[in-house]
Amino acid sequence: MKAYFHSLVKTFTNHFSRFLSLVLIIFVGICFVTGAGGISAKTLNSFNDFYDEQNVTDLIIKDKSSTGFTADQEQDIKDLSFVKDCNLTTSIDLKINDEESRTYVYDFTSEINKLTLLEGTYPTSTSEVVVERSSSTIKSRKIGETITYSGMDFTITGIVQNPLMLSKDGDTSQTDEDESLSLVMYLDEEKNVLPLPKTDINILLKNEEGYTRFSSKYNDYVEECKQTIIKKEGFDEEKVAYLSLEQNKTYEIVKNLAEKVDVIVAMFPVFFILVVALVVLTTMTRLVDEERSQIGCLCSLGYSHFSIVFKYLLFALLSCLIGIGAGLGLGIFLIPNLCYPAFGNVFFLPTITTKLSYFMGVVSSIAMFISVVLVTLFVTHKSLKETPSALLLPKAPAPGRKILLERIGFIWKHLSFKYKSSIRNIFRYRGRLWMVILSVLGSTALVMAGLGLFDASDSIVSINGISVDLTSTLKPIALMIVGFAMALSVLVLFNLTDMNISERVREIATLEVLGYGDREVYGYIFREVFISASFGVALGIPAGVGLLAFVFIYLKFGSLSDINWYSYLLTIGLSFIFIVIVDLLLMKKIKSIDMKESLKSIE
Repeated sequence: MKAYFHSLVKTFTNHFSRFLSLVLIIFVGICFVTGAGGISAKTLNSFNDFYDEQNVTDLIIKDKSSTGFTADQEQDIKDLSFVKDCNLTTSIDLKINDEESRTYVYDFTSEINKLTLLEGTYPTSTSEVVVERSSSTIKSRKIGETITYSGMDFTITGIVQNPLMLSKDGDTSQTDEDESLSLVMYLDEEKNVLPLPKTDINILLKNEEGYTRFSSKYNDYVEECKQTIIKKEGFDEEKVAYLSLEQNKTYEIVKNLAEKVDVIVAMFPVFFILVVALVVLTTMTRLVDEERSQIGCLCSLGYSHFSIVFKYLLFALLSCLIGIGAGLGLGIFLIPNLCYPAFGNVFFLPTITTKLSYFMGVVSSIAMFISVVLVTLFVTHKSLKETPSALLLPKAPAPGRKILLERIGFIWKHLSFKYKSSIRNIFRYRGRLWMVILSVLGSTALVMAGLGLFDASDSIVSINGISVDLTSTLKPIALMIVGFAMALSVLVLFNLTDMNISERVREIATLEVLGYGDREVYGYIFREVFISASFGVALGIPAGVGLLAFVFIYLKFGSLSDINWYSYLLTIGLSFIFIVIVDLLLMKKIKSIDMKESLKSIE
């Protein structure tokens, strides 16, 4: 048991840098997926909480005639089993001094659609009003300013916020949908002397099932209640109009924008998880291959296959659990909270919710955990199929083959020996080459797609006829994608290069014995990494563009023409900068190789 424990500890100490890089790679992947998956949920939950606090109406019945509703009709609605509360208000859209305006006669003490007083005071006389806060379409008004309406002068005493008007683009006129309101004012119901009919019944529904207002189940429930009202009260749609939150401009933009963000953060995490899973597969495969002799020794000493598998399973699972734990913890709290203010370009944002959104992170973590277990079991089981005597011997090197470039004489003849050697080595181990290419391809594609999304964020997108500027909303998300993709790219390259050096310790020691200087040894190793990674970069650019094209088509905004030419160069430049950074970090490892120990024969 002592030998087994010693072997276990040695695996962790000898490969600590690999263990740490694996932890960080999993952390970056899970953190991004968790955080990105929580952006829209954090936004929707914040609006939902605000709607609940303000008791935003679930359904408005608007009279199409000029007579309005009576108190008896209001009571009939209130008596329905699914109605929590309702009230009567007046809402009239018309032109005042050539301005599209809406006038409310409002009960400021009502618990339904509670207004928020931002400045000043509520009216205290018949000649006073409060007005809606200014936006890109609603004009700014000052306290003390006078408004003339229906032959009367009204003095503005306060600025308010209607919970149904959080869009910075204001609201559209109900009489002309092509026109935006430039004035919204509120008269006090108790002090109103104008003979205006009660045009609206505002209904607050019971929500015993706890539906969130942005869910399909909630909208189905509202529709069901509407049909019951039509059936029982006779309010058919020829006489009245039914307005649910789905017809509200703010609600519509919030929901559609969240869906677009969901599409973006659903596509990119798939790439992240695939890259991370591929790196885990590569790492564990090469770790087990490097420790063939130790596996052979343990088998010879009579240790069970389970105990040998457990050794590598523990290595993989510890790195996985630490990475997942840190990724979930930081992703849940950090990214959604950082990205939420980006929606402030489009909305007057409610206070951010304290609810946590971790569904996508948990699903990805479970998938990652299962993948790590299966990969580790597969690679260890594959090695254990061999006999102990075979495991005690180094794995036979792949046979040399004549590569395609050697057949092109006019190129091959002019290459120096060091380049010929590097190119032969690269194509000699095709499995290793493809692992490098695919890993670098994935991380490069993410950087390219993130930069392209940043370039296209200046687009104006139409949401059901409403133009929405996505500039400050999508740019922070695009920068987040680029940042995480860059971190993943560095970690992937570090991990792959570190493994490459570990596998070739004897080869490096031999070169040093033969008189190779430090620069020559560094060049010998890093040249191969550079060439292999270059294939990944070259393929990663079109892969990133393809991913971006799919995003643009699906979201119906932006195009590949929006991508700046320098974003392509920046992606390539960053990729090679990462390679240089990794090479500089790992020079010390090559320098520290002990020639005598490394060249001892394996018996």
